[in-house]
Amino acid sequence: MNAREAILRAVRDNQPRPAVPLPDIPEFPRDGEPLVSRFGRMLAVMGGRCFEVADAAGANARIAELPRCPGRLLRGAGGTRHPPSRRRQGPP
Repeated sequence: MNAREAILRAVRDNQPRPAVPLPDIPEFPRDGEPLVSRFGRMLAVMGGRCFEVADAAGANARIAELPRCPGRLLRGAGGTRHPPSRRRQGPP
């Protein structure tokens, strides 16, 4: 056995193995509702809002319209940074 074969065998023999078999992922029933509208509906149930946009430029434009949250930095599509409108000065 040459060095290459010894290394490959050692790698194969030392692969991590799960302690228990991984569970099967069930096929969740779908009621025919489109996933985007279902997501928006479920988000609304939790108090959120969903905005559909056509592309990354539309997403960045929508993010720019959102109210600024001090102390937070939002990232838009493509990693565009949207800094907060003001920084907190000193203790509250």
